[in-house]
Amino acid sequence: MNSQRSIAKSDLKARWTVLPPLKLKGVGTSLVESVPSYVARMLWTTGVPLNHLVRCVARRAIPGSGSSTTFMVSEALNTIAISRVEELESLSGEKDLRCGSLWALSEIMSYKTNVYGEYKRRWCPQCYEDWDSNSYEPLVWRVDLLGVCPRHQCRMECTCPKCGKFQRDTYQLDLRRTCWACGTSLSTGAIWPKRPDFAHWVDEQIMQLIEFCATPRAVPAPLSIYTDFAMGLCINAKRSGRRDTVMRLILKDIERHARRNSRRPTLRSLLNVCALQGISVQELLCAPRQVSGPLLFDQWPGMSYLPLPSAVHAQRIHAASRYLEDFLALDPPFLPPMNILLLCFHIQLLALKDVAADIFHAYEERYLSQGSRSRLACLRSSFLCARRVLIHPCRRGFPNLNRQAERLARLMEVSLQDATMVLEGAKLMRETQTEEMIEKYRSGLPLRSALDWFLERRRFL
Repeated sequence: MNSQRSIAKSDLKARWTVLPPLKLKGVGTSLVESVPSYVARMLWTTGVPLNHLVRCVARRAIPGSGSSTTFMVSEALNTIAISRVEELESLSGEKDLRCGSLWALSEIMSYKTNVYGEYKRRWCPQCYEDWDSNSYEPLVWRVDLLGVCPRHQCRMECTCPKCGKFQRDTYQLDLRRTCWACGTSLSTGAIWPKRPDFAHWVDEQIMQLIEFCATPRAVPAPLSIYTDFAMGLCINAKRSGRRDTVMRLILKDIERHARRNSRRPTLRSLLNVCALQGISVQELLCAPRQVSGPLLFDQWPGMSYLPLPSAVHAQRIHAASRYLEDFLALDPPFLPPMNILLLCFHIQLLALKDVAADIFHAYEERYLSQGSRSRLACLRSSFLCARRVLIHPCRRGFPNLNRQAERLARLMEVSLQDATMVLEGAKLMRETQTEEMIEKYRSGLPLRSALDWFLERRRFL
């Protein structure tokens, strides 16, 4: 009898947990609950303040785990975050808690999961409108590349519909659905945007990626999945023939970093290599070497740069298109080559051609109308020299355009008329490309809208 009691006590002790055995919702599905949402539900259930839970976890986990400011934004991709999730599993008895994070990809993906530089809380207004006691915030909401809600197909939001403020990542469930600044309900202002097919494809891949992470497993996916794919991609690219210079360098860069493990891919990088091959994320994770064959290289000749740029690059492309339009409207006496004019924007001209074809072709047509190929080559050299002439110090600090034109004509052995024309074009370019002007163009489109703007206009051949 005593032995049975001792067995019962030991069994009870083994099943006893510090925190109530709250279950993670949606395990094994693409709508699995996120760890921060689970923590918020746990705190609401127990009434325990966040700081108390943080200290409890910090006593057991590795040093550095006890930060309340980062506790709610953990995606379990680094050692500290993984330790934090493991300790929460121990305290609650929920062994599948890691399924509510990106832990399954912790050996493959970069720690930098945010496309826009820093994490901002996102939500679906319709989900907040339908919120009840069984609701939770899915992990997929924390992926900022996701464009629309998987349930309602409305746009994912990150700012208050009234005041435009970003929202705090509070653990208090009732406060998460109202703006901290003006008190407006975040369940209002739902928008159903018209999106291109590629944007839908991106959302589908993100859902597949989250479903992979939500499936219980003993160990995370190995890094060899990505290295095998990257090496096979590079090998098959060489077999398929000559590639465009930009794309060849991109593929070489992907293979080198994968082989040396010097830079892990971001989520955007994973989606880009999948788009290059015309495969899904699920296919990459399940059969990396098999899907690295030349599936798309001969079918997509227009692919000369990555289809999903960074948000910063997309913003630069938008700024360059606006600047090009304004510069053309000024009707300068000489139009310099586009690659020289837009050098300060640090963009690929092919990307600009895809998203702003009208202004691109209008500028090219005006540029080519300025003379024959040999004349344009001469004017190009004169233009480069004119830029140096303009920055050369002048006597008494007062530049004299006529004197500078005469000097340019002697240096480049061109007519005074051509020298004056080129010099005026270079002067106009210099005046319109000050740091303040460039920053004004870049700020014309918010960073978080730049990628959507690019995808809406990107032409996929």
